[in-house]
Amino acid sequence: MKNIFVKTLFLGFIGVLPVSMAWSQSSVHTVMLQDVLSVDVEGRFNVQVVQGLEEKAEIEAPSEVFMKMKAKQSGKSFELSVKDKDTRTYDPFKVTLTLKQPEKINLEGAAKMKVSDVLTCKKLSLELDDESAFEGEIRASESVSFDVEGHASLKASINAVKSCKMELSGYATAQISGYAPSVSLTQKDAAKLEARSFRTDKLDAKMSNNATAGMTVNSTLSATVEDAAVLLYDGMPKTKVNSSGVAKVAAY
Repeated sequence: MKNIFVKTLFLGFIGVLPVSMAWSQSSVHTVMLQDVLSVDVEGRFNVQVVQGLEEKAEIEAPSEVFMKMKAKQSGKSFELSVKDKDTRTYDPFKVTLTLKQPEKINLEGAAKMKVSDVLTCKKLSLELDDESAFEGEIRASESVSFDVEGHASLKASINAVKSCKMELSGYATAQISGYAPSVSLTQKDAAKLEARSFRTDKLDAKMSNNATAGMTVNSTLSATVEDAAVLLYDGMPKTKVNSSGVAKVAAY
């Protein structure tokens, strides 16, 4: 009797398995968008950004998980999110996001975003938090700003016609190349900025705690550094430095 029970249980499990596997198969779910200016992504997504006229989000995920996601446009904003408890057993979900000209991108949680080719815009604001990451090339006819917090990371080539505003805190890291005539830098905690390959004519920096940064400055450098912050620079700018603690500003 015991052997019969074991065989029956095993056969019953095999009979259920194909149904479970079918539930886990991914398919592409398309959300059509229109004139999106702001994007918010939170959760385990790997997003590829493509610039194009037909705006849409193509999300690769099992149907039962997609039904639990929030993928909705409200006004000029598009939000894509999913709770961690619904995705623990899945790999990050692949998303292709086609946009005309976004002005603001906010990434949270484990969201990752990479730009295909070059993202051209008038102005762009990037906000990264938690363990999110952004990678790509940005060309702005006016300005670019970014705020990187937590354990988030930014790797980008940034070219802005007017200015670039940089803010870093926590254990955030940023690796930047490119050019902007004017840069405003605010940095604290243990954040790290590697921007020796980024050039600016004018740098205004405020740094504290154990923050470290490096940049190429052509004309003028004004900096207030406190605690153990370190600012290194390439170039031969006129410098105006206010330092305290063991903080320092020095040439590479």
